[in-house]
Amino acid sequence: MSMIATGAYLWTLREAIGLSRDDVAHEAGTNNVQIMRIEKGEIDTRGSLLLSVVRAVKGNAEHIAQLLLDASATEEDGRNLAISWINRETTSAIDEFIADVKKDNKVSEALKLIQQLEALDPSSLDRLLGYGQSLLDRNR
Repeated sequence: MSMIATGAYLWTLREAIGLSRDDVAHEAGTNNVQIMRIEKGEIDTRGSLLLSVVRAVKGNAEHIAQLLLDASATEEDGRNLAISWINRETTSAIDEFIADVKKDNKVSEALKLIQQLEALDPSSLDRLLGYGQSLLDRNR
């Protein structure tokens, strides 16, 4: 089992959406030391806690299973899987935004905003979109 890959996946997602370890610990019903140990791959935790952490960082349980079952999974594999999950979320958010803008006939304004977003470095864009998604989730 690759707890290191799993930890990297969870850490990458947590950072991307701008949550602290305390935030995740609170939502998962544990403490920040436990979250730190999970992210570092130091412990093999019970399934219910792991799923609570996955939910808190808006991850995918199937990804966790994939990483845990692959004994050769690396830290980089965990990060890459998280980044692909984030990019899927990002693409979906941008597509939804474009569809909304087209309804309002504000295409030129939207294109200007998209060009500004494209000019950002990928990590800044991921954080910005993760923050926007967390705001949307809170308002639902």
